Amino acid sequence: MVTTGSSRRSARNKSIPNQFINQESARKRQSERQDNSDDDSSVESDQDELEDSDHEFNLPAPSQSLIDKPSTSSTKSKASSKRRRLDASEVVMESSSQLLAQVSDSVEEEPSLYDQALDEKPDVEALVVAWMTEYRADKIPALRDLINYVIRCSGCRMAVTQEAFENEGLTVDALQELQEELAKRPNHDYPIISRASVHKHLKTNMVSLFQTLVDQCQHEILYDGTLMDTLQSWLIIMSSSVYRPFRHTSTLIALKVTSSLCTLADNMKKELDTTTRQFRAEEKKRGAARNASKIQILRRRLEVLTQKHGNLSDYIEDFFTSLFVHRSRDVETVIRVECFRELGQWVLLYPSGFADNQYFRYLGWALNDPQASVRSEAIKQIQKTVKVEAVAEKMDVFLQRFLQRLVEMALYDVDLNTRVHAIGLCHLVHQGHAEWFAHDQQKDMADLLLSTQPRIRKAIAPWIKAVIEKDLFLPSVSQVESSLASLSVASSAQSSSHFLRQPTSTPAVNKAWVAFKSIASFVADRMRGSHGLDGDDDMGEATWVVDIKHKQMIENTVDALWNVVQHLPDYQALADFLARDHSAGAQENVDGYRLTNKEETILVYVFVECLRMLTKKRKDETQLDQTRNDLSRNLAQSLPKLLGKYRDDTSRLSQLVQVPLLMNMNVYLELRAEDSFKELLRQLCTVYSNVNDTELLQQCALSIQHMTKTNFMSDASQPLVDELQTTVMTQLRSACQGKDLYTSRFSEDSLHAITTAVVRLDNLTAVIDVCDVLDDLTQERTQGTELIMNLVDRSTLGYENECQLSKSALAVLFHYLVWRCAQVADDDSLDSTAAQVLLERRRDWTLEKCEELISSSSDVTPLPQVRRLAYGIIVDMYQLFSHHVFVGSLFRHLCLSCTASKQENLVSFVKHELAEPQTEESTDDADWKVDVLTPYARAIASGVLPLDQSMLLFDQGDQNEDLQAPMLAMVEAITQGLPGNSQKAEDACRLFMDVLKKSFEKYADANYRSMDKTLKLTRALCKALKSADDLNETRKVPQEAVYEHIHADGINYCLTRAAGCSAEEEMMVALKFFRILALFAKQMVRARDVGRIHKLLEQTLAQQQLTPQETQKQWEPYYAYVKSLDEFLKNKGLRYETGHAES
Repeated sequence: MVTTGSSRRSARNKSIPNQFINQESARKRQSERQDNSDDDSSVESDQDELEDSDHEFNLPAPSQSLIDKPSTSSTKSKASSKRRRLDASEVVMESSSQLLAQVSDSVEEEPSLYDQALDEKPDVEALVVAWMTEYRADKIPALRDLINYVIRCSGCRMAVTQEAFENEGLTVDALQELQEELAKRPNHDYPIISRASVHKHLKTNMVSLFQTLVDQCQHEILYDGTLMDTLQSWLIIMSSSVYRPFRHTSTLIALKVTSSLCTLADNMKKELDTTTRQFRAEEKKRGAARNASKIQILRRRLEVLTQKHGNLSDYIEDFFTSLFVHRSRDVETVIRVECFRELGQWVLLYPSGFADNQYFRYLGWALNDPQASVRSEAIKQIQKTVKVEAVAEKMDVFLQRFLQRLVEMALYDVDLNTRVHAIGLCHLVHQGHAEWFAHDQQKDMADLLLSTQPRIRKAIAPWIKAVIEKDLFLPSVSQVESSLASLSVASSAQSSSHFLRQPTSTPAVNKAWVAFKSIASFVADRMRGSHGLDGDDDMGEATWVVDIKHKQMIENTVDALWNVVQHLPDYQALADFLARDHSAGAQENVDGYRLTNKEETILVYVFVECLRMLTKKRKDETQLDQTRNDLSRNLAQSLPKLLGKYRDDTSRLSQLVQVPLLMNMNVYLELRAEDSFKELLRQLCTVYSNVNDTELLQQCALSIQHMTKTNFMSDASQPLVDELQTTVMTQLRSACQGKDLYTSRFSEDSLHAITTAVVRLDNLTAVIDVCDVLDDLTQERTQGTELIMNLVDRSTLGYENECQLSKSALAVLFHYLVWRCAQVADDDSLDSTAAQVLLERRRDWTLEKCEELISSSSDVTPLPQVRRLAYGIIVDMYQLFSHHVFVGSLFRHLCLSCTASKQENLVSFVKHELAEPQTEESTDDADWKVDVLTPYARAIASGVLPLDQSMLLFDQGDQNEDLQAPMLAMVEAITQGLPGNSQKAEDACRLFMDVLKKSFEKYADANYRSMDKTLKLTRALCKALKSADDLNETRKVPQEAVYEHIHADGINYCLTRAAGCSAEEEMMVALKFFRILALFAKQMVRARDVGRIHKLLEQTLAQQQLTPQETQKQWEPYYAYVKSLDEFLKNKGLRYETGHAES
């Protein structure tokens, strides 16, 4: 800290005990030696600064471990008096003492500072004025009240006696006696961290009182040599205590007092500088202009200000060296956080004193703190100081020294909040000093755009925007301006032969186009070097395919930059930009506007992603509808142009055909644009009938379906859809013509033609009813259904290169059955015997063929992927034909149920697939287990398979994250059938408990985190049960089943297992099962079940001869379970006592 002149400590009156002065001097000398030795130390050696420093000065204590022991919450209890409050977070000494006295609860006495600080909105200023009046009358009692207020805020209902406070030799003894007594007790929930309502406002009021006190005393009392010296000494002594409540409370007060002193010191410094300038100006005057009286006044004023500023500097320096230096390395995270938060404030409040590297370095050392909250707080304070220009100028050395660490935190810190703050700080530094960052560092920072964390992407967005603007956007704008100027000059030269000509002007730069090109160029650069993207962008390739990783990069870029790049929402400008001819020989191109092939492809993806962002669900549905309508009106004109331009580019088309899904087709009616509607649908149908890319076919089919759902345009759309169906069926018949589909060996061309036709038919039947076309016999030719059935029959032969053909043929046949069933459901008059017979025959044939495909017979050798699809179709067919539509009298004969033998075959197939060694091809397919077990989950959820077969899925889902979704979907489906069904509820609860027991036995051990997977599963089961309860107001999940098969079964299992343990560690593991039951306890519904559980606990503990001990760690899960039960009763206005529950 910068101070002028000699220390002012000697000029102040001293009224504090000599012990304090001696101890304080020793601390200052030790701190000075330590600070001097740290000046030239490297960052690595600074790691030692993070270690605890309580050994440097503290009062004797029984054990340092008391600091490390976490505090436990206590339940508050209020006294009858409104002014006297006693709660469980306060400690009372039982032994008598001549140095300490218990705080009185007498109502007759005047309320203390502490009592008034508990009020929601106390008149702090009036309290301070009253205290100052008392102080002026008699300093010692007033100071004693202030110190006892600090002790009381620490959660101790003891006060230092008048005798101990006045006697220099007894003061430290009083503190030591108090600490020794308190250290015998476990750490408790002291007031400033307590969540009890009585302490809700205490911390704020306590801080406000001391800050107001410093502000009110700044003109006189603050410099009397008694107030600050006494307060400072007590706070420093208490801050060194091993008793956490003392240490935390006194440190917080001292830090806040220092902040107030910094404000005063800064104001005093400014006034001192002003007075110094005035004094020097007056001294320079000569003759009549010289005013001796004014010089004398200024000299006296300068002496007073210098004296006061010196005193303030000493106070601040003492607090820093004697308290902050040690507490910034405290073992308690919350204390370290408070220290660094206030240090940042000191730099801002008193920059002339703290804006120096000797103080910045403490924030730098905090970047290596093991606790994320401390690292995060340090970064936030550095951010605040960097934003202040006057302070930022002095931080260059510090920032360069710790830049590497900041980049590491931004890239790799394990805490998300810390990473976000570190990224923000790196951006601030990069704005002013981009040259400090190495090329690799800048590349790694830019790669954060690929993060899976949305907050990381949002945090790096300003950095990305700055890089794009500096490296790409501004140079491109200059290039475009030059090109446009050159074109204007050329245009003027060509017209120079005319005698009279209009003066030409340079066109304005279209900055939106430049911005989009810059974004595309940036993304292309990020992609360069992977998947063969090195080299020239225009090396003659007509198209460039974007893979999943690159697509994700584009989506992340748009998402991150959406709110920071103003041009991104301008989709119309982007559509116009894409509609331009960007080929090398185009006349309309201007340098800076022209896109390379890769950039153009990227911008097509950006265009579609921008539309998704604009139509994303939001709270204001009205605004969303308006945006969607406006977007649809504009796209009605621009989308056909883009589809026509990119009709030969599969990658770009796969994105553009998704755009109709984002549009409101009703706008075509508003615009009276039936022709435009038909033209768009015709383009989609043309695309569909001419491409063979699976993704493009899927997206195109969905868009066609979306457009055909527009009822008012059905007259316009139906002929086009009928034409598409006929075209696709014609392609299939043409490809299959003259071939024996079961026995022929297809040539490569024939296989490609047949596969393409069947894949098109597959995707079309998934969204549109084509049954009539498949069964068409008008021209006396083979039905399309028969062709598909022949191809399904061929799939039993297992030709390796026909996997897609076989799967698509099976899918088409299943879609056919689904559409036929839908016709039955929608039209009760469909009672044609011929139609029903045909549906039944096709159903039986499909089921029989699928069962043949999954059989273990050696006569058929289908491909594994085909077998798994056939298995899924069998499950779906049983679910489909067991629908309530087929239970009626008219279609009863079509109803299908899965017999016990069929169920056994389905389960055997799954077990065989999981047990059979996988071939290299199958192993490479990471989703093969998902393909097997997802339909298995559907079978159990729909009742095709019995509930007791679900254990297999739980076992597999426990090992494979990809199976979590189908497993949880199955659980949700099971629980939705439980309300009002006791038998199902019993079966489901019994199953859930068996699953949890198995998971517990598999994972639980002495490690605290060993139960993470089991608890995650438990939460999912609890959530599913709660969701089932919320479905219906009247029908609930039978609670008797929950009690019997969850709580009662779980208690017996846990305590029986614990009783059989011989070692304490084994018992600790066994009792962890109560953590599972505690989660179910939060879902309790009936209060009487809690009483039954309590009785069962008492009986089982007695039977197993177990005695819970609240002080023993292994019983913590048990007490957590009991607490959850009691919390439920408390919310009902009840409480449990041995034998019964009372209100």
